[in-house]
Amino acid sequence: MLAIVEHELVETKKWITHEDFLQAVTLGQSIPGVIICNVGGYIAYRLRGFWGLVLAVCGIVIPSFFVVVLFAMFYSALREYTAIQLFFKGVGPAVAGALAGLTWRVGKRSLTHWGFISLAVIACLCVVALNIHPGLVILGGIVLGLILSTYMNGNPVKDQRGIVAPGFFLLFWIFFVVGLLTFGGGFAMIPVLQHEFVEVRHWMTLMEYKDAVAVGLVTPGPTAIMATFIGFRLNEWRGALAASLGVFSPSILLVWLAANFYAKFEKTIWAKWTLPVVNSSVIGLLAAAAIGIGKGSCTQPLPILLCLGTFSLTAWTKWSPLWPILVCGFLGILIY
Repeated sequence: MLAIVEHELVETKKWITHEDFLQAVTLGQSIPGVIICNVGGYIAYRLRGFWGLVLAVCGIVIPSFFVVVLFAMFYSALREYTAIQLFFKGVGPAVAGALAGLTWRVGKRSLTHWGFISLAVIACLCVVALNIHPGLVILGGIVLGLILSTYMNGNPVKDQRGIVAPGFFLLFWIFFVVGLLTFGGGFAMIPVLQHEFVEVRHWMTLMEYKDAVAVGLVTPGPTAIMATFIGFRLNEWRGALAASLGVFSPSILLVWLAANFYAKFEKTIWAKWTLPVVNSSVIGLLAAAAIGIGKGSCTQPLPILLCLGTFSLTAWTKWSPLWPILVCGFLGILIY
């Protein structure tokens, strides 16, 4: 979606310069929330103020909301059909491969020092081996970055459902906290939401959660739109609305605040160390999410091959993960 935004606003309409777009992307990646909402909201705020920010986020989210709700309405019935079951059986390893490929691609650009590579590995092990909450890992990264920024100097580094359906406000609060505290956008939310909904509250099964991630990847809009699917599965329209409002509203709040202070903050020593450390933690969490989903999906030679193929295309080409995931889904129908 970032490529589409750049083409439309920079090259076609010429509303902003390329430098303005890069500044928006930097800010979008530097604060919690959904990256595409952060980027689009910041650009709109620069162009039309606060209400431009609100309208931009709504424009990004609302079309995806209705597409995902429509799918979620028929999810239970569709799941009974063998073809749909086989489709998602093929999608599972592809999602794991896409996450692994994204981890590689992002890590190759961000982990430019052995210290940051070590932090990413430690973050991954904390979730996979020690079962530490991903939110605590991110919090630890923030604290470590602030400590480093205090004592070091130098150049910046380049970068299952439950028996009783959860209520509207509970779902809103859970997703609001996730959206407020998760750096790295929708992909970084994957391990946090899995921990919260599958492992702690047991409101969803791992299979349902993998389907939610797949829906977020293959439908138009930001990956975090999987929150809409999860909310609908738990409490239908009320749940879908609560989850969507919760996960996307922090972007409006944070971009509005950050837009006023970012220009000053990015030049300080705090930003030079805190942001790279937090980014390293996020990359480790992406790897943990890929491992977590892959453990349940890649149990036979064919799913492993599908996973590796998707990983290769995602890591070393400019292909969107959408296409290999869809192809693997249809291969699941044909082969299984």
